[in-house]
Amino acid sequence: MNPVFMEIGSLTIHWYGVLFSAGFAAATVHWAWFSRRVGQSPMFGVELCVWVMSAGVVGARLAYVTAHWSTFAAQPSLIFRFDEGGLVFYGGLIGATLAGLVLAYRRHIPGWSMADYAISGVPLGHAIGRVGCFMQGCCQGAPSTSWWAIPIDGVLRHPVQIIETTFNLVVYILLVQLYRSKHREGRVFAAYLVLYPMGRFGFEFLRGDARLDGVVFNVAQELSVLMLFTGAVLWFALPRKRHHNHRRHAKV
Repeated sequence: MNPVFMEIGSLTIHWYGVLFSAGFAAATVHWAWFSRRVGQSPMFGVELCVWVMSAGVVGARLAYVTAHWSTFAAQPSLIFRFDEGGLVFYGGLIGATLAGLVLAYRRHIPGWSMADYAISGVPLGHAIGRVGCFMQGCCQGAPSTSWWAIPIDGVLRHPVQIIETTFNLVVYILLVQLYRSKHREGRVFAAYLVLYPMGRFGFEFLRGDARLDGVVFNVAQELSVLMLFTGAVLWFALPRKRHHNHRRHAKV
C-alpha cells in the first residue's frame, strides 16, 4: 500500500490522516442527525466532535507511546507525528469517554443519555479510521494462506483492517437501531461495550504486528474481556427508566 495521499511541495499528506479525519467527520454527521434526542441543535454534534477528537487523540497517542516507549525515548520528535499512524483505540475510547462526561455536565445532559448518544456514532468513525490503517500499512494481519488473504509488502496476510471495518459497520447499524427504540438509558453504551470487544478479541489472533503481552492473552484481548464483562453487568444492572426524548426542548 502507498501510505501517501498526496504531496504538496515539502508537505506530505498521508492516507491515515485523511481517513482519520473522514472518520470524525462521519461521526459528526451522525451526532448532528441525532442531536435533538439530547435536546440540542445539530451544531452540538460539531461541539461533541471537537471534545471527543481532542481527548480521544491524546488518550490514543499516550497509550501508543507508552506501549512503544523504547522507540519514542530514542526519537521524542516522533511522539507528535500523528499523521504517520500510531494510535491505540482503547486509550482513545477512555479519553473520549471522559471528555463526553465533562461536556454532559457542562450542558446539563444526563450522563447515560449522553453516553448512548455519543457511543452510537463511534463505530462509524472507527470503521473509516481502520481503512486508514489499511492504507498506512499499520495493524497488519499475520501471514496467511486462506482464500481471503491479500498481498501486503509481498506477503499474503489476513486483511484484518478491512475485516474490522466491516464488523464496525455492522455494530453501527445495530446500535442505531437500538438507539432509535425505546431502550433503557445506558443500554446503547452497554451494548457497545459487549459487541465491540467480542470482535476485537478475535481480530487480535489475526494481527501480525507486535502486541503487548498480558497475563494470559495480549493486553488488547484482556482489556476486551474486561470491557465485555463491564458491558454485560451494565446491561442487566441499569435501571428500568426509559430513554427520554428531548425533541420538544431542543435548542435552536
